[in-house]
Parts: sequence; C-alpha cells; structure tokens
Amino acid sequence: MSILRENYRDLQKIIKFHNSPVHDNILWMTLDSKIRRKTQIKVTKSLLNHLSSIFSVVDYSRRKLKPYLQKKTSIFEAYEQKVNLNFKLNPHHCFVQGLRNFAIHYSYLKIVSSIKFNKEINNSTRSIYISKSVLLKYTNWDNLSKSLLNSLDDKIHIIDLITEHYRLFIQFQDWAFLNLFLVDNDLSKGVYEEMLSLLNEATTLGLNHNLPFDNVSYGCK
Repeated sequence: MSILRENYRDLQKIIKFHNSPVHDNILWMTLDSKIRRKTQIKVTKSLLNHLSSIFSVVDYSRRKLKPYLQKKTSIFEAYEQKVNLNFKLNPHHCFVQGLRNFAIHYSYLKIVSSIKFNKEINNSTRSIYISKSVLLKYTNWDNLSKSLLNSLDDKIHIIDLITEHYRLFIQFQDWAFLNLFLVDNDLSKGVYEEMLSLLNEATTLGLNHNLPFDNVSYGCK
C-alpha cells in the first residue's frame, strides 16, 4: 500500500506541475517545448507505475487478506459483497484494469496535453486526455469496461477517472485492513501492546500530547 500511495502522490505532483499557470512560459509558449515533452513522458511513466501498483495490491489482498477474512463468516461475506460491488461488477474499476492491460500488453498510454484560453474572463485551463479512438484499437476490453469506454467523450480526461477510482480503492483497502483486527485476535493484541508501549514511553518523556491518541484500550475476547 505504501508504494501505491507514493506512486499516486508522484502522479499528482507531476499533474500539478503540468496544470499550473506558473509554468506556462516553459510548457506552452513555444510549439516545440522540450520541457512539455519531458513532462508528458513523466506523466505517462507515473500513470503506468500507478496502474501497476494498484493491481499489485489487488493480487496481494487476494493472496494474503482473503484467507484471514475467511476466518469470520460475517466479515468475509461483507468482503465478498464489497469486492463484487467495487471491483468485479464496477465498470469504472474494470476500465482502469483494462487501461493497465492496454499499457502493458498493447501500447504505451499516448497522452495529449491541452490548454484552453477564455478571453472573455481572462482565464485558461490545462488538462491531459487520452483519445478514445486510440484505446478502442485494443480488442481485449471486457464488456463492462468497453461499455463505459463507449459512453465517454473521445477526449477522455483520464486523471479525473484515476483520481475517483483511487479514492474508492483506498476506502476499500482501509476497510479490509481494519477488519483484520476483528478477525485475528493475536494481531489486535500485538498492535495494542505496541501502542501501549509507545504511549507509556511518550508519557514518560512528556511527549504524549504529540500522539494522535491519548489512551489505549483492548477489547478483544
């Protein structure tokens, strides 16, 4: 998860650079901008890193988390429902998975940089998109992802889709991780003991006010 979060931060960082008006002089004021091309390469690289790390987490969760959650029927049933709702039957997730497969098995993601000026309000907006017609050349989209793809405009503002998907993905992973504590008593006890030790040491040093908690309780039976 830490690698996924770091890759997402890197992606957002380069997108922020790309979209910032502060960098207009070096990105947009010449037709042949080497810095713009380098920025686009960084965006493409960061996108692939992000997509790859998402599905590394999926594989890890399936291999490691699932066996733990199966120990408690009610939690495992909730887990399966969330997997179906958020992933298997979710066109958004299927599309992101298809995009990753496109980038790995078919072609690199050919992003396009765009800037629009509105003279009336003296404003400009910058964005990155991928052409739907390019993505449709790939023939291995599943039915759900292809249905979503067909519903999108030809200029797919991919970062908006990635950002929304990441938010839902992290919510699910956090839920699954927290539910491990309800399943595995030894894990819960180990975390409790570590937090209690940290609290006691911080209290001795007079630094307990810096911790995000001021007491520790252990309620596992």
